[in-house]
Amino acid sequence: MVRGWNLVAAAIPTAAMAVGITGVAHAETPLGCTAADVTISLGAVDAGAGSRYAPLLVTAHSGVVCTLSGYGTRWSFRDGQGAKLATEPHRYQADDQPTVVVTDSTPASIDLHWIGIPAADGDDSSQPAPATLHFRLPGAKADSVLPWTGGQVFDHGFLEHKPASSQVSE
Repeated sequence: MVRGWNLVAAAIPTAAMAVGITGVAHAETPLGCTAADVTISLGAVDAGAGSRYAPLLVTAHSGVVCTLSGYGTRWSFRDGQGAKLATEPHRYQADDQPTVVVTDSTPASIDLHWIGIPAADGDDSSQPAPATLHFRLPGAKADSVLPWTGGQVFDHGFLEHKPASSQVSE
């Protein structure tokens, strides 16, 4: 995959290449990212007409090169005691689902959209915000847990998510 090699080579510092790292240029595409390989954070929240938008930023730990491709799964909001809250994950249908190479200097983004004001029957404006968001990175075998800083989530826990992208919109 020529395009992937260019991204991997660009992510390796020149000094590291000079000391003779072997195997990178001859290996297949890097392994998929796991929760242990990356740091995940919620980027800046943008608001409009009751909707909230923010990128879920996925950055590899120093020295790690891994990939993400496609959609995350197993999305669920949890309260402070870990109990599941209403969550309705929806995939934003995208034709383009590239394999994204993730390093400590080239993060990936999973764009999220949720409802931040009461919008459906049963929504209560005094409900607390979720404490955490649990999900599984594309291709991972274990869940990731993110402290939720996005505020309240209404409309039965509506959460729309895009596939992983190299277009970081923070």
